Amino acid sequence: IRNSVAHGADAVGVQLCRLKKEFKSDDNIKNIFSCSSGKPYYITNYRYGINEGKTDDELAKDILHYATLGGDVYDVMGDIFDRSENEITYNAQAIKKQKQLIDNLHKMGKQVLMSSHTFKFMDCDEVIKIAKAQESRGADVVKIVAASNSDYECLENLKTSLKLKEELNVPFLFLSVGEYSRVHRLIGTHYGSCMWLCVDRYDAFATPAQPLIETIKNLRDNIILS
Repeated sequence: IRNSVAHGADAVGVQLCRLKKEFKSDDNIKNIFSCSSGKPYYITNYRYGINEGKTDDELAKDILHYATLGGDVYDVMGDIFDRSENEITYNAQAIKKQKQLIDNLHKMGKQVLMSSHTFKFMDCDEVIKIAKAQESRGADVVKIVAASNSDYECLENLKTSLKLKEELNVPFLFLSVGEYSRVHRLIGTHYGSCMWLCVDRYDAFATPAQPLIETIKNLRDNIILS
């Protein structure tokens, strides 16, 4: 965290779903939240990693507890309470519980990013449908991760980004995985995405698809904003 801030990160993402159980004491979490020199935190608590086997109700309870300890933006999965295709549920009871969770986080002074990791290419209409569903549930930020496995898919995803910019009333983050995803991740903000997800360095804990902070700073300062 300290290296990321020193190298120019504007915010810090922490995947508490990957923090080993023995390190999840309240004191340790608070210490993590104190290391960013005032930069905001984006927190995930997904089903995988250390959380494997937990119920969605347990994950939601954990999220609310972590929020009492710090953090600024909390990730709520688009299919929490009803595991579904494309990580977005349309079940009425699950949606009701999602809205309640989001409302509780808002009352605690937190913002909510709702995420749907589809990991596949989708046409514009399907992406817009998911994005509007997330927005309707009270998300402050919409996040969708699709795929780009050809020049065509990459260009279509960039066009979809422009459409999201027109259609949504909240900020969005539209990313992709796959062979041609790097262009989408690097210049997606130019087409409407509200942020880059970066890593400070490539090591065993880094997400390989994410660019380095240094790369993004050079891109932002010397190309996109030049």
